[in-house]
Amino acid sequence: MPIPTFDHNDVLPPHVGDVTQSANMSPYLVTSLDVAQRFGASPERAAILLGWLDLRADLRRLNLGGGFQWLDGSFLEDVEKIRGVPPNDLDAVTFFHAPVGPVDPTLAATIRDHAATKNRYRVDHYLVPLADHPERLVDQARFWFGLFSHQKTTAVWKGMVQVDLMTDAVDSSARQHLVSLHPPTP
Repeated sequence: MPIPTFDHNDVLPPHVGDVTQSANMSPYLVTSLDVAQRFGASPERAAILLGWLDLRADLRRLNLGGGFQWLDGSFLEDVEKIRGVPPNDLDAVTFFHAPVGPVDPTLAATIRDHAATKNRYRVDHYLVPLADHPERLVDQARFWFGLFSHQKTTAVWKGMVQVDLMTDAVDSSARQHLVSLHPPTP
């Protein structure tokens, strides 16, 4: 399913069509290229998405055994219309499987450091291990879904997207798309 258009509240709708069909409900399953094509129109947004793609590449460099990300925040709203300013960052939660190979301890420390990750990648990023105790995993999913499914300032219901983590080739296409729209300045 493509990323839905903004609703009358200038946010992604929490569902489209029949709510008994999971494909019609948030989080919408999309690719990083879908995200880049839909939300990378301005230089500010493209810069944030390039940081997000760098984060995704570094997560793969940690040899994670798979996973996915939920994306949300003002980045997935028409914040330019709502508040008259571009977004500052992208909100992301990475649900991940344990590494299946060696892990660079310096990179792992950076990605676990919330402030460092936000500064380096322009992503307000959190990690949820999929191997967590089932009750804790359900609680984490409940927390993040509850937080991401409402606009912070108005409590309006809204949608989010889910992007598979292990898509290096698609991420490369997303990066190429963003750079073609907004070439780096010399």
